[in-house]
Amino acid sequence: MIDIQAIFKNKIPDRDKLSAFGFSFTEGHFVKEFPILEGQFSLKVTLSPLGEIDYHVYDLLAEEEYFLARVQGAEGSFVGEVHKACEEIFSEIAQNCFLRECYQNGQTKRILQYVFQKFGVEPEFLWARLPDWSALRVKGQKPWFAVLGKVEKSKFGFEENRSSRSSI
Repeated sequence: MIDIQAIFKNKIPDRDKLSAFGFSFTEGHFVKEFPILEGQFSLKVTLSPLGEIDYHVYDLLAEEEYFLARVQGAEGSFVGEVHKACEEIFSEIAQNCFLRECYQNGQTKRILQYVFQKFGVEPEFLWARLPDWSALRVKGQKPWFAVLGKVEKSKFGFEENRSSRSSI
């Protein structure tokens, strides 16, 4: 089965980018069909405005849904090809239609919202080795005026809780 959670982790949908990518807004959801496996199959992707994702794969020759695409633990070379084709499309959607939201802390979100409203600046993720770190800089200029990242609490002298980190 496809690990959609991993592909879309820390990402939020961008309505304008979804529309530009060809999604139509129908009955409160964004919907688009993608041909896969040389047009023999179709992947129908449905996204809620909050980023909840649903999908169905259809065998166009048999004119029915290909349920194995959604069965956890389904194995085999053909279902593997279907999964791979779907994962490529999901990755493309995540890259082209979603914004990165790696900062979950309320205070961090308020700071980012203020900076965006005041200066029109959004975080830029500049370092491949530090995917959860970003810089804020004036558009069109190289120097940054702030860096945001996740730091272990132990670095500040606090006991580290495995599941918690501080965002600064």
